[in-house]
Amino acid sequence: MIGWSLRRAMAREWPCSACWGEFSCAARRLSVLRAAERVLAELPNDVRVRVLDFHAEATSDMQLMGRFLDGRVSAVLGTHTHVATADEQIFPGGTGFQCDVGMTGPYESILGRKIDRVMETTLNFTPTYFEVATGDVRLSGTIIDVDAETGRCTGIQRLVVRGDDLPATAESGD
Repeated sequence: MIGWSLRRAMAREWPCSACWGEFSCAARRLSVLRAAERVLAELPNDVRVRVLDFHAEATSDMQLMGRFLDGRVSAVLGTHTHVATADEQIFPGGTGFQCDVGMTGPYESILGRKIDRVMETTLNFTPTYFEVATGDVRLSGTIIDVDAETGRCTGIQRLVVRGDDLPATAESGD
C-alpha cells in the first residue's frame, strides 16, 4: 500500500509519502517498487522535495527501496522496528536514507507497553491488556537537510532526545 499527501511547513507545501512493504516474496517486492514509481509519476513536476516513510519488516527491504529510489526522492526513512539504526547516509544520487528512525515513547518497555504485561501474555498465552509504559521516555527521529531547488538531500542526522534531559515545566508538575 502506498500513497502521498501534501504537508505544509516553512510556508510551503511538501509531498510526503508512506509505503508499507511486504517483501517476503519476489512478486511482492516488484509490486511495492512499482507502486512507488506510480506515486512518483503522480507528483507534479515542480515538486522537488519528496520524502518516503517506508514501513517494512527487514533492513534489506528498506535498503532495496532506498537504492531503487536513489536520485528520485529526497529521503527514504524506514519505520517499523522501533529501534533507531546507525546507518544514516546519503546515497550517490542524493537520497537521504536510514533503515529505521526509531520510536518516540517509553524505552523501558516492549514497544511502548509495560514489560510485565507483555511477558505474561507471551509466557502463558493469556490475553492481557497491554498498558502503556512510562519509563525512560524518548523522542527519536531523523533530521534531513534538503536543497529545495534540486530535491537532493544535503545532510542527515539521527536525533534522540531523552525526556529526563528536558527542563521541567510547570505543566509537568516537576
